[in-house]
Amino acid sequence: MSETDIKPIHQSLFPTKNSLLEVTEFLHAQLPITASNQLHAALMTYQNTLLHVINKEISNDNPKSNT
Repeated sequence: MSETDIKPIHQSLFPTKNSLLEVTEFLHAQLPITASNQLHAALMTYQNTLLHVINKEISNDNPKSNT
């Protein structure tokens, strides 16, 4: 697998948590991670959640005008 295989987009096969705290607690519950598939799933869950939180922050900073 190369660096370019993982894109900074939502990975629909993996869950998205509501906050970074929630995803951190979820990841702690997965420990110890012993297989590369488990690690990949954990990282993709974190990535999905991080993108979700960033998009929510951007939306809150730039509310759409109703004019």
